[in-house]
Amino acid sequence: MLPARWSTDRLIMRDVTVEDAVRLLAVFNANAHIGVWDTTFQPIEQPEMDGLVAASLAQRNARGDPFQLQAICRREDAAVGDAAGDIIGYYHIAYGVRRPEILAIGMFVLDPSVQNQGYGSEVLAGLGRELRALPPYQAAWARVWLKNWPALRMWVKGGFDRIVEIAGDKVLSAEGQANVILELDLRRSQ
Repeated sequence: MLPARWSTDRLIMRDVTVEDAVRLLAVFNANAHIGVWDTTFQPIEQPEMDGLVAASLAQRNARGDPFQLQAICRREDAAVGDAAGDIIGYYHIAYGVRRPEILAIGMFVLDPSVQNQGYGSEVLAGLGRELRALPPYQAAWARVWLKNWPALRMWVKGGFDRIVEIAGDKVLSAEGQANVILELDLRRSQ
């Protein structure tokens, strides 16, 4: 698993706590407008987020295929000491889901107030470095909905440049949805 806490130039990534669940829900639901592009961004209720946090906490010391949820925090906010208020996003990773050497980034969310400031790219660059240090993982996968152009650009720019799978509607329509699983080859140095 990733270290419980790691950082980049402007950000600190850390394992979530029970106290973080309310802020994580607020960040996720603030992105409900993306639901027209990506059907996973439908508003959720607190019990669902509480369940994700609980699953991550339970997996910290578990054997098998762990699940890890980490908060994304700005360094400048963390210095103030407000551990819950400094969360600007989160992601979660499932290790060894389809194959033992593959990990899947199941969700990556940034608060709309900090989007387009390079934070997503910074996290992905840091994740690439951290994940390359985790044997036996050879690749990281991320599912991206094709109508979500900002996310698609971010993932491809972040090195997720190989399409592993295509799913969804086969005919283009206003209501249609399709997605791809993009891969970051962890054996390739950046």
